[in-house]
Amino acid sequence: MKTISLKFLFCILLASLSFNAKATHILNGEFDAFILKSNADSITYSITLNIRAMCDSNAIQLPPDLFVCIYDASSGAFVKSGQMKKFAQSKESHCVGFCVKQVEYNALITVSKRDMYIFKTEICCRKSLANLRNDVNGEPYIGHSFFLQQSGNINIPRPQIDIPNVYNLNPGIADTLQYNIFDNYSDSISITRVTPYNGATAANNYPDCGTSFYLQNVVQSDYESGYNAQLPFGSNGTFSINKNASNIILKSPAKGEFVTAMRLKFFKNGKLYHETIREIHVVVSDYVLNNSNQATLSAKTIALPLAQLNWSICTQGLKGLKLERSDSVNTNFKEIASLSLSTFKLDDYDVNFGKVYFYRLKMFKVNDSFYSNEVKVTFFKQSIQDTWNSYLTITPNPFDNHLSISSPMAFQHIEIISYTGQSILSEDLENDTTMYNLNTVNLPSGLYTIECSNSNGVNFRQKIIKN
Repeated sequence: MKTISLKFLFCILLASLSFNAKATHILNGEFDAFILKSNADSITYSITLNIRAMCDSNAIQLPPDLFVCIYDASSGAFVKSGQMKKFAQSKESHCVGFCVKQVEYNALITVSKRDMYIFKTEICCRKSLANLRNDVNGEPYIGHSFFLQQSGNINIPRPQIDIPNVYNLNPGIADTLQYNIFDNYSDSISITRVTPYNGATAANNYPDCGTSFYLQNVVQSDYESGYNAQLPFGSNGTFSINKNASNIILKSPAKGEFVTAMRLKFFKNGKLYHETIREIHVVVSDYVLNNSNQATLSAKTIALPLAQLNWSICTQGLKGLKLERSDSVNTNFKEIASLSLSTFKLDDYDVNFGKVYFYRLKMFKVNDSFYSNEVKVTFFKQSIQDTWNSYLTITPNPFDNHLSISSPMAFQHIEIISYTGQSILSEDLENDTTMYNLNTVNLPSGLYTIECSNSNGVNFRQKIIKN
């Protein structure tokens, strides 16, 4: 593969007053691309970027959109650019004693067909690692880059990679970070330590990406002066990857905040088909993580009836996560969903008017299991048909390869959400409309929620079933 020689920068220039007044810090994020459909000439990708940042009162709001560039991996030639819209935000983690929020950006982009693509995007913030929560006047902007290389073959499955993204470590004590890779396709996986991204370069224009960006006063800056990818915690620390046991041994002699990074490459018959970089933000402090502060569950009701469950959770040390429900307090809890550790919400439609339900999360470690707080949800009796979903008509339902959406109120954004709360398909329309035909040929069979929203922030949801 030829190396792409063009440097690239995608920093969205927010209003100058916002940048001058406040600062934020990007901890890390994950970049992913999923093939929605493919034909002889083109491929349509659903591209998602999940960013984690501190959610304290001093942080600016992240930009409403980011640009992504797509390149031909074999030649390095620019293929296409697109705009990723900010979609959702949730409080995710208190692993390290402070709140971490997750913000999702996504886009649907159709590109000319290639064997392998490279995806790149970048976001800017104004915090150096040495001053994470201190607003330093005149501090240079720091760029955070995201990279993904992936096959353009719709028949090659993407590996699922679960690596803790924010990790609490007590000084002088060795700890084992467990990660999981779910992959039934590759015959070889390479995992290496790499230096986290080293910041943004000043005064660059990139017209090859379909637009021209220029951010003043950007300077070359490192996450950490003298960072060593092999010894991120110094000569007396430990950062050891054990691929056979799927874990990493971490030890730092001193307090501080560190960014470690791993490059994962997946091969089939000697050919690379997927490559990604995952970063882990390690906070070395005296904060003690225990069962009582690992997760917080909350719920609200919608008169469909529907129970909407949300939780903030520290996934550090967890092997699994399940949601349980009961109709009586403290007893008779039964599992209703087995969840990915990257899931933070679920809509429960299996409820009835005139009933009371209790929910809790069950978390699993290697040799232990424990529970979150319990939440109570009450549905009062209703004598009239709820009008909430009358604003949305879906036909046919159940459906096969397409469905028609109509509503008396206009909508501009469509999302299909799985039963476990994961976004499966997201589409932005050019203008508000009251009717739209959606292609669902690549949507697996199952139960989903479709959500339509308009430019005024009004949302409508309905349960749908794919045959």
